[in-house]
Amino acid sequence: MQSDSPAQLHPSTGYIPQIDSLRAIAVLAVILYQLDPSLLPGGFSGVDVFFVISGYVVSRSLAADGAASFRQFLAGFYARRIVRIVPPLLACLLATSVAATMLIPRSWPSSTSQDTAKYAFIGMSNIALIWSSDDYFSPRAENNAFTHTWSLGVEEQFYLIFPLLFFIWMRWRRRPGAQGIAANALLALLFALSLAYAWYASSAAPTRAFYLLPSRFWELACGALLFQLQSRKDPLFQSSTAALGAGYLGLALLASSLWLSAEQSFPFPGGLLAVGGTALSIAGVQAPQANHSLAVRMLGSRILVWIGKLSYSLYLWHWPVIVLLKWTTGLETPLQMVLALVLTGLLGALSFFLLENPIRHSRLVRTQPRWRVIAAGLASVLLAYVATTNIFAHQSQISLSVTRDARTWNAYAWPNQATQARAQCKTKASFTEPNGGRVTIYEPINCKPQLTQPRQLFVIGDSHAGAYMTMFYTLAEENAFTVKTYSRGGCSAASLMSSLNEQEAECNRFIKAALQDTQQRARAGDLVLLVALNLPRLVDKATVYDEQVLLAAQESDASRAARATALAEADAVLSTFEQQGLRVIMEAPKPVFKAPAFRCFDWFNRNNPICAGGLAMSRDYLLKYRQPIMRSLDTLSAKHPKLIVWDPFPILCPADPCGAADQAGPLFYDGDHLSAHGDRVLYPSFRDLLRQLWAAQA
Repeated sequence: MQSDSPAQLHPSTGYIPQIDSLRAIAVLAVILYQLDPSLLPGGFSGVDVFFVISGYVVSRSLAADGAASFRQFLAGFYARRIVRIVPPLLACLLATSVAATMLIPRSWPSSTSQDTAKYAFIGMSNIALIWSSDDYFSPRAENNAFTHTWSLGVEEQFYLIFPLLFFIWMRWRRRPGAQGIAANALLALLFALSLAYAWYASSAAPTRAFYLLPSRFWELACGALLFQLQSRKDPLFQSSTAALGAGYLGLALLASSLWLSAEQSFPFPGGLLAVGGTALSIAGVQAPQANHSLAVRMLGSRILVWIGKLSYSLYLWHWPVIVLLKWTTGLETPLQMVLALVLTGLLGALSFFLLENPIRHSRLVRTQPRWRVIAAGLASVLLAYVATTNIFAHQSQISLSVTRDARTWNAYAWPNQATQARAQCKTKASFTEPNGGRVTIYEPINCKPQLTQPRQLFVIGDSHAGAYMTMFYTLAEENAFTVKTYSRGGCSAASLMSSLNEQEAECNRFIKAALQDTQQRARAGDLVLLVALNLPRLVDKATVYDEQVLLAAQESDASRAARATALAEADAVLSTFEQQGLRVIMEAPKPVFKAPAFRCFDWFNRNNPICAGGLAMSRDYLLKYRQPIMRSLDTLSAKHPKLIVWDPFPILCPADPCGAADQAGPLFYDGDHLSAHGDRVLYPSFRDLLRQLWAAQA
């Protein structure tokens, strides 16, 4: 077997400061983009720069072990990767888990954030983000303190397969015949296949394309292919003009990518500028003909090189700092952005000088057998994972937020925790989540029913149906009837504000299945509650809207047309249920607010800009705001005399102004979903309505 020595494989020897400068440009671009996208609109493509650099640098590292056996080759590689990556990563994940548990309220991204953190320990956070359907640019991902670890997941997955590919190339690349051709073509073939898949998936499945290795492999492979090209006997550039041209063109492409890249085009074709620019920059500045060029001198800047050395630690810490500031003080003013930069620099420097650099250059670590380094790294990962899992499990004890009281705040969480049977009966709860939605059944067991004939209540709706879970659980527990709830965020069976055709295809499939299942299970006399957010939100996860603009928009031609279509669809749903002998209840619009309560109740977040709208709204404004929907309900009531309209508004807002909380606690969880306490406030009204309806049928 013919093999090459490490010296033969190295296109150059020693440290390359210009690569650290490219790392500095990449990390600074990412940080500026995350602080405010308007500062550098394409700054997120700095991650693509890191991918190319990683493929190139890892190839240089592997080439140094070219004469080793395959077992020694793998052991050396993974020992170096563990020493390089694991200590700073574990420190960041542990510290961020503690800070996030203390400062981020129990909220819609909580479970996703925790899952992302857990999977980050095993290099799979990118896959966890896919499972949660979190697009990188979505509000939930932007508020997840661990989202940035997706790129580390891609690299770590690359490291599982790349050493084998590189070993095959090193050992067989000079063999004659088919073996040599295959060894030299293998990485290029995989590069082409990955690029083709990225082309396809960027439009067909953009979230998967953004996060997963198959559509990112070509970026890392580009750096490795550059190393392989430089390892040939023939020089990569035949003249100083070509070398200088490559370097300057690379820097121009790189600068263009950081400014021009668009979110919708990644990783293909948007990644081409960053990947091509980085590869050309590395090739150009390394060429002997470019030793004294302006590009080499620019990338040799001591400041850039120093920042580049810290780039890994800076990348690890920038995102938790930004997210935690978004959750607490906010991150809108220049002063807050400067604070984020200072904290990122401080934590990155501490990580580099206290962990990353000392461990990498520790004599103790360098003298240990490689298997021992790997074993110690894996054991550290396991211990940190167990510690983080326990931190999340004890959120109610660790959190500084009032939302730690899930029984008061979280209408979704409380029923899952309830195990005590009341005097009347014990209630069994079961949950399934098909098609991204949630089906919940509260079923009485061994009960002495208060009603002469047990009945069933079927609930179909969006996330606001789920926000009634505490009320439904209590209904089933105290009244001995079954409640079955079908809920999926953004999906409504009978919205009076928008047409079913405006919902996602998945929503339509879920609602269709819910309607069919209800028709199959329901008996004549059973009740169906249709729930929907029937008012435009005044605040969502990250944005506050102008209430006067929204009020005026209610009477626009487009809004009128949408309500007319929605009214016809609701009419058809009601007719279908009535033909089966079912009684239908529709909910009148509840109050909505300009600030999310769960983000504005704590001392450390109540001054956040998202809370500026306050937790009170004019009662007259809200009554006027909901008038178009009330007119639609009147129209339906006239056509369907048996329709029941239940109006929680007077209970939740008995006087002016309407408040998101009463003296006993929060009525609302965010700007429009009820809290568990709000459920309990509404419970007597809804219970009495159901008792009256069923008593009349007895």
